[in-house]
Amino acid sequence: MKYFDDYPQAFRLLFGMAAIFLLALAVLNLHDYATFQTDENVFETSPSQLYVSKSFPARLHQLEAKKYSTQTITSTDSILAGDLLLELNGQECDSMRHLHEVLAALAPETELQLLVKRPKLNRKIRFHLNHGALADSLVREIPASVVITQVDRGGASERAGVLVGDLVLSINGQSFRNAYEADRIMRRAEANRAIAYKVLRDNRTLTLQVTLARFGARLHVILGFLSGLSFWAMAMFLGISRPRLHSARLLAISLLAMSFPIMMMYQRVVTQDLQVKLSIAIIPLCLLVAIPLLTHSSAYFPKERPELTQRKWLLSAPYIIAGCSYVFFFFSDFSMRASLLLGLAALLLYVLYVYVRFRRQCSAEYKKLNRAVKWAGSIAAVLCALTAFFVVALRQGVPRMGYAVLPLVLLPLSYLYIIGRYRLLDLNLRVGRNVQYLIVSWGCSAVFVGGFLYMLMNLPALPIAVPNFRMSDGYLEIVDEPLAPARLAVLEKVVFMLLAIALLFVFRRLYRAVQGFLARKFYRTGYDYRRAVNELSEIMATKL
Repeated sequence: MKYFDDYPQAFRLLFGMAAIFLLALAVLNLHDYATFQTDENVFETSPSQLYVSKSFPARLHQLEAKKYSTQTITSTDSILAGDLLLELNGQECDSMRHLHEVLAALAPETELQLLVKRPKLNRKIRFHLNHGALADSLVREIPASVVITQVDRGGASERAGVLVGDLVLSINGQSFRNAYEADRIMRRAEANRAIAYKVLRDNRTLTLQVTLARFGARLHVILGFLSGLSFWAMAMFLGISRPRLHSARLLAISLLAMSFPIMMMYQRVVTQDLQVKLSIAIIPLCLLVAIPLLTHSSAYFPKERPELTQRKWLLSAPYIIAGCSYVFFFFSDFSMRASLLLGLAALLLYVLYVYVRFRRQCSAEYKKLNRAVKWAGSIAAVLCALTAFFVVALRQGVPRMGYAVLPLVLLPLSYLYIIGRYRLLDLNLRVGRNVQYLIVSWGCSAVFVGGFLYMLMNLPALPIAVPNFRMSDGYLEIVDEPLAPARLAVLEKVVFMLLAIALLFVFRRLYRAVQGFLARKFYRTGYDYRRAVNELSEIMATKL
């Protein structure tokens, strides 16, 4: 790194090329994710081909009754139409012939114990019933299918009427053996064209038309990408503007390493092309290297810590751990995810050791300068954990981690804050008061315009009861008879126009009040710049 002290342009060139390369990979991944053919649901291979065609009474197993004592299960004393029969007295049954063989081998007085999968709840439930209660007409064998386990709200599948628990028997008339083949058939469909889902629901066969979108990315995907982009922008700012400073270079590289995994957190991998292979190689490297880089940069920024910089082994050790973890990630017999988690855990333990070992030697000035970053990191970590917990809990285990990483934006903002507040790295980031006013004023205007348009677009959804009134010979009367459709449409348009005018009036008054408040706060009310310009022109024109 000392080489770049004398040749900062070389660092600027190499860093810029690396940053643009990573951003290009992330943008391509986002484009592939958004244009990827998806029906916006999640399905899995059906665990059984034995389908309960008619509900019949049964006794819930004792352990199951305790398990579901505080939960509501529809008709817990019955096996419902739509359930899948998995086991009979501990033996798996994969066909009607096998089911008949198991039943024939049991004595007539034997109590039957059935394990069924209830697709609507995505749970397995155990029941008891008498031997003679299981008639052939209650269960039938169906072709291989997939079970819908999740339907994205507002997505293509929900619009088509697909429900959780549906069994998909064919897609566009093509059958399949498992979820992988079903997914492959769906991927071959054209965008903006409807694909036919043959669905089995409550022993009724339906055909649902699901129209795939040409381009679509949900809000949590966009927010996750923008969160990583904030790290990338801060890294570019530091790396390009201050390449001569060792602390700025370290901080820029660490932020760049953190940005790429965040921007790449959503991927849909179908083929192992060069882009995917590069991503698989770079993402774990960035995750493992980001922690040593942050530890290294903290020894120089916001102020150098001699107790750390004088111990070269202290700053070199995490890089060695990261390198070994990266090799272990690709060449170990463990799963790649477990290997990566072990490496990250080892690095975090080392960082914790360094913090505890040298925290008493940290100067008061360093603590003062680093207080904002410390608090921002702590708050971001807590908010990320809480957001991830609530996202998983509320979405029933389906993560929307784009929301969870959003608090991490506090970290680059905290670096930007202390650089501007204390004028670190020879940077002056203070913004003039007139520029501050313009930024706040434009932001306020954007919020008001967005709020007005949002409420205006939602006005037609308001449940407005238009009265049926009549006027004849100067006499006004209101009757209970429903309005004619044509007259009702005209009156609703009139009401919505009046509401829109009233809404515009309210927003205009609020906007003027807020702008007046901002003008007073930024001392914009006591000046007449046109008069000042005229007076200045007179002075400049005066011959002394």
